[in-house]
Amino acid sequence: DHAHLPALWLGRRGRLTARGVDGAVRHRGQLAVVRNLHPGQFRHTFVQQYLADGGDGRDLMRLMGWKSRQLLGRYRTDALGERPRAEWLRLGDRL
Repeated sequence: DHAHLPALWLGRRGRLTARGVDGAVRHRGQLAVVRNLHPGQFRHTFVQQYLADGGDGRDLMRLMGWKSRQLLGRYRTDALGERPRAEWLRLGDRL
């Protein structure tokens, strides 16, 4: 029993490594018929949604454990690219 461990991802022998988490997520993706699912997609989705909902970049950096603003800049650029698409999809809500 590893319930006493502070780790979020646990396996039979204790805390999972990054490689173990990657394998577990990919395996679950295959079971759910989600092609090429990997942990980075969850991080990317969280960041995109956080920024789209008006979240503060400095707070996001703290949440994600980022030291460099370069990552924030990259995600912000991606988020800006998503805005026109999101607006176009929202137009369908008015029908």
